[in-house]
Amino acid sequence: MDEIFEKLADVRVVRDAVQDLIDTFELTATDFTDEFDEMIDDTYEDVTIVGNYCKSSYAFKNVRPTDYRLALQEYVDNIDKEDVPSYRDLLIELEGLDEAISELEEQLTEETTHISNLTNGAYE
Repeated sequence: MDEIFEKLADVRVVRDAVQDLIDTFELTATDFTDEFDEMIDDTYEDVTIVGNYCKSSYAFKNVRPTDYRLALQEYVDNIDKEDVPSYRDLLIELEGLDEAISELEEQLTEETTHISNLTNGAYE
């Protein structure tokens, strides 16, 4: 039974750590720069500057940096965390840990009931 208590304590520590990661999960603009640039490039044609071609995202970023940063932040603000794979992975991990905790608690209940029955002579 001590082994189950130890496993349960360990799983609860990991569960709390994963919950903390979920609670503090933030989407940052730097994490989505490539995705944003790709969206800009897919939406707008390449730009010609003094006879040289460059991607629209590159021109936007370098010619209008403030507008670029504002647009990028707005893009990130509209992303649902649950659509981000790393956040979804944390939620799945948390669900698995909750299931493990339930199973361990069930094992404890069964063992406690068994021990109680043995002590009370229920099996005689």
